Amino acid sequence: GKVLPWYSWLVQPASTNVSLNDAYELVALTPIKAGTQLSLDASLDNTQLLLRHGVVLNENLKDEIQLKLLTPERTISLSRVGIPAQVVDQIEEEQNTQLFVSILKSTLEQRRSVKESLKILPQTLNFTVCKGALQRRRKQFLETFLEGQLAILQATLEQMQDAEQAEDADEVQGEEATGEEAEESPDEEVCHPRKRG
Repeated sequence: GKVLPWYSWLVQPASTNVSLNDAYELVALTPIKAGTQLSLDASLDNTQLLLRHGVVLNENLKDEIQLKLLTPERTISLSRVGIPAQVVDQIEEEQNTQLFVSILKSTLEQRRSVKESLKILPQTLNFTVCKGALQRRRKQFLETFLEGQLAILQATLEQMQDAEQAEDADEVQGEEATGEEAEESPDEEVCHPRKRG
């Protein structure tokens, strides 16, 4: 029968039976019977997999983006759940609006860049450039990589929007409570008028 490229067999299960060495060889971790699905240790994010091995995994649970912030100058790791909890805690504890805005701006800029890359990829790597099954598969890996990056950025923006909406709701509740207290104040004055001097 026809043998598919090794990367088409990769899955991301709880246990692995092969590893990939630096020479791009699959190495059996345990004896493997004929017909057994190969499973690779997916401890690498898609950026590392793409740069080291030229492959990516769909919905890689280890996938991350290193987001460079301009102010303050630092890098944070975004994952499929968004911003790391320690960064969220820092923003909340310090009421650090500058950091929140910096993450938002950097995330929006990165999303714009990824969307633009996804838009031009089909024209740049068309059928005259990507001849053959291997080249088309590499193009698919690039598309999958960019779509994964876009999913992380979108999750981050949704997380930030949810946080902003929750803060707005808290402010409205606080204003309503203050309004109720103000409405009660005139009644108290009627019952207990102040002495005028």
